[in-house]
Amino acid sequence: VKPAVPADFDTKGSTTQINAVDAQGRFVSITFTLFNRFGACALSPRTGIILNNGMAWFDARAGRTTSMLPNAYAHSNMCPAIITKDDAPVMAVGASGANMIVPAVAQFIALHLCANLDVEEAAHRPRLHLGPEGKMSVDADMMPAEIAALERHWRLTPAQTTVMPRPFGSPSMIGKDANGFVGIPDTSYPAAYAAAYLNGSS
Repeated sequence: VKPAVPADFDTKGSTTQINAVDAQGRFVSITFTLFNRFGACALSPRTGIILNNGMAWFDARAGRTTSMLPNAYAHSNMCPAIITKDDAPVMAVGASGANMIVPAVAQFIALHLCANLDVEEAAHRPRLHLGPEGKMSVDADMMPAEIAALERHWRLTPAQTTVMPRPFGSPSMIGKDANGFVGIPDTSYPAAYAAAYLNGSS
């Protein structure tokens, strides 16, 4: 059965997250960003990779946090993660979404490993995002008791999950259960995909 394919694709996003696991249980988690739209709009003829325009992260003005300086590193929110237990990987996770990436990855890890939700349950839980100045956006579908608990610590802004603009990060992960490995993309994003390849000899 062929997977359903969206009728159109969102070209406004610029970050791609890929998680993979092989038959031996080796995990890979990669985040790749073009930064703005189609990056630098330049394709490497040798690799076929579109180059990003990450220099835009720097501020041309002096005295700023991200001012251009010799040997300065660009600001980055990417944090693909692989979690291990007893020296074996049990989870690969990452996200797209600029400064919303880190909270999205942390939420997935907490739901799966600390709250003991399985991969699918964790992916379908309402999202939250703690931004600058202690302001927290919460999915309007979150349970009232959860919202009340969060309100004791943060100023909340209810947000409805939409494709664009995205109010939360767009995480995906591969986890482990009693039957093997389970992967899931961002369930709120129609252009996200999950794929499985099974080798008949394994």
